[in-house]
Amino acid sequence: MIWPLLMGVNRAKYHLMTGERITGEDAERYGLVNFVVEDEAVLDKGLEIADRLASGPGLAITASKVGVNQYIKTVANLVLPVSLAEEFLNFRSDDAAEAIKAFQEKQQPEFHGRWMGTSIISADFRTSVNRATRHPSSAVVAGLNPPRGAMWQEQH
Repeated sequence: MIWPLLMGVNRAKYHLMTGERITGEDAERYGLVNFVVEDEAVLDKGLEIADRLASGPGLAITASKVGVNQYIKTVANLVLPVSLAEEFLNFRSDDAAEAIKAFQEKQQPEFHGRWMGTSIISADFRTSVNRATRHPSSAVVAGLNPPRGAMWQEQH
């Protein structure tokens, strides 16, 4: 969910859909991390940044942080219900079971794009997901029990 905000939609889609790993240098270049340092320099770099923030204008730093965090929360409220619904639906797929099996057997998976032997998804579940995605600020995940999926409720 945060990747498109940090690295752009196209790069996020590429890495999320292909599963291609990202190096530390890539993560820095894409904006996922601020710095790449050697293991032995992590603590020093962290303390350097902490000292800089501690000696800076605290109220201004807090105001900046609050504004940025509110932006992320707003975007999350729009995107998270859709993203979670799709992930939960995927848990019920033959492809998800195949991925687990292939991982356990140390083999390449063979994906076929099916939902547990059928392409039919519960109409009630799909309706609930559609309602939640149209009104994301009122949607909450009420429960998750993979591989059976998720249940959505609206708060009134």
